[in-house]
Parts: sequence; C-alpha cells; structure tokens
Amino acid sequence: VEVGQLWYPGGELDVTRAIKPGTEQEFALLVTARPMSAETQSFMAPERIIKDKASVRMKGITGDLYLVATPSAQRIQDVQVITSTRDKQIAFVVETEGLAAGTYQVEAAVEGCGAKKRFSAQTVQAESNGILRLSAQWKDPQLWDIATPQNRYTAVVTVRNAKGEVIDTFTPVKFGFREFRV
Repeated sequence: VEVGQLWYPGGELDVTRAIKPGTEQEFALLVTARPMSAETQSFMAPERIIKDKASVRMKGITGDLYLVATPSAQRIQDVQVITSTRDKQIAFVVETEGLAAGTYQVEAAVEGCGAKKRFSAQTVQAESNGILRLSAQWKDPQLWDIATPQNRYTAVVTVRNAKGEVIDTFTPVKFGFREFRV
C-alpha cells in the first residue's frame, strides 16, 4: 500500500492507515536520487560556460530514519534544547499537541562526553500554546566547537501527567554547548 512521498530534505509521513495493529509489518522504501535539472552549467570565464549532464553524488538514505509510534491524542511535537555557556544553563522547550491547560512533569535524560545527567521538574505549567519549559543549571559542560566536534550530547525528553504517568517520550535530540552573542 503506497502511503505517500517525502522529498528532500525529508519530514514526517503518517503510515497509520496502512498498519494492522497486533500483526507483524514489513515496510518497503523506494529511494530515488534525481537531479534538479537535466544539465548543470559551470562558469569558467566570460563567454565560456561549460554545460554538463547533471548527476547526484549521494544516493540512498543519507541521514537518520526513524519509525516512531506517536500517540494520537496528546504528544510531543518537537523539542528544542537551548544552552547558555555564559549563564551555565540548559533549557528544554517542549512543543506539544493536544495537551490541555494544566500542570505536567517534564524530565530530560542527557548523555554524552562521559556525562549522564537527569533533569526533572515536578510541576511545569503548560502555556496557552501547549509549550512546556524546563530550565536547569549546568556548571561544567564540555563546549562544542570546530576544534571539539565530538563534544555533543543527546537528550531524551519525557512528559508525564500530574499523576506521573508517561504521556509521550520524544526521539533523541543531539545538541552542543555553544553560544554567540552580539
């Protein structure tokens, strides 16, 4: 059953209508690499433009591909990790869908650079647009820079209801501590 198409650079595709719960499923992906046009032009000098047949260097799946079971009613839509080296702080901004106004618990498990940290808040008030925010201090993060590209962390964020029951857990988010100020 064809369920849809995604074009570069990707996105989300809902495959719910093709799934039969409780049975083994098999997915087949057709990945094509097509150039944007039939030919390319290279400027060498005035009045000297070289035309060549267009090609695609990277073919196939060139990034991460996730199959995610997403709750239909209440769920995490996106997570943004905001770091501040100056304030020695980390913040998790959780965009949700279908969450009613009220109090929730947000927790983030962070791993990377030899560190394992857990941040949690017992009560976080949902904003009118369904956004939850969790901020915490982080005094000694490894800084991510062009000289230290390995200094990256991975965060897994979970939202719980007031009773502590898991509403949703988001896919891992990679980030680094780096800050630019003007």
